[in-house]
Amino acid sequence: MARSKLRTALAVGGAAAIGARTALRRANARWERSVDATNGDPWYLPDGHHTQITTSDGATLALTHVGKHGPSQPGPSEPGPGEPSVVLSHCWMGARQVWGHVAQRLADDGHHVVLYDQRGHGESTLGSDPISIERLGDDLAEILAALELGRVVLGGHSMGGMTVMAYAGRHREDAARRVAGSVLSSTSARRKSLTKRDGDIGEAVLSGKGFTWNMSRPVLGRALVRRQVGDVASAATLDAIRSMTINTPPEVRGPLARAMTEMDLRAHLEHFSWPTRVVVGSKDTLTVPAWNEEIAELIDGASFHVAEGCSHMLPMEAPGLLADALAELASAASVEQTRSSGERATA
Repeated sequence: MARSKLRTALAVGGAAAIGARTALRRANARWERSVDATNGDPWYLPDGHHTQITTSDGATLALTHVGKHGPSQPGPSEPGPGEPSVVLSHCWMGARQVWGHVAQRLADDGHHVVLYDQRGHGESTLGSDPISIERLGDDLAEILAALELGRVVLGGHSMGGMTVMAYAGRHREDAARRVAGSVLSSTSARRKSLTKRDGDIGEAVLSGKGFTWNMSRPVLGRALVRRQVGDVASAATLDAIRSMTINTPPEVRGPLARAMTEMDLRAHLEHFSWPTRVVVGSKDTLTVPAWNEEIAELIDGASFHVAEGCSHMLPMEAPGLLADALAELASAASVEQTRSSGERATA
């Protein structure tokens, strides 16, 4: 009897495994056939002027300027009088290429755009300070100061949105003087569903070799990141997500995972004194719509928009939507600046 039950259990388990492999192969075939909003090129960095800054704790941050005067200029492109620059901050385990197609649309529309790699990501290094959401906010402040940017519109995706919130709260006077608008995408001001134990487990898993090995397996890796995109999941997008995940060092993945379980940025939101739009995908399970809606409710006058059928990677899934939101804020700020300058001239 016992042997019979064991044989039955093994047969059921084997059939389940075969079924799972078959389902995964079929899913992978669909991903290979799909065409996404980036036309098969999600990992995109526009032509521009590449530079870097060194932060107060010795981190080197890689930046790219695009738009306005074009990449042939010997130095960074600059906006015209009254025109704010658009500065884009990317997600955890990402890089500036996440915003590539959004930046290209903005540049084509005549805007000056700055993309940068967050510390420990892409071509940027770590500094002597422990990596944290607060330190990322300080990095943004140092970038704006080093580039001597006047008015700016800030775009933050996921951890990039947390970066903008940290900057607004920790550098209030600077933000009030510089920021003309912001778009917060697929983000959160606090991780309500996670506990300290979740943080311990998350840091251990994400820092481990097994996580990297699983992500490096093409089909398995695609399956592991599948929920980060919504209705349209292409192999190109899934590969871009898993590649940038693999390329983020374990010593960056783990501590930031813990930082996001411990953060509470809600108090910073009262310092947003500029127009803000909060955008999230309807199928986002990483930073769920309710978390984004809470942010919009806590920022005076902020608007809230749900992108139907999209999930977490909105800059890749809906680059046009985010580019339009950023461009509208930048254009409105430019008009307002021009009007204010005219009023002062005639006073």
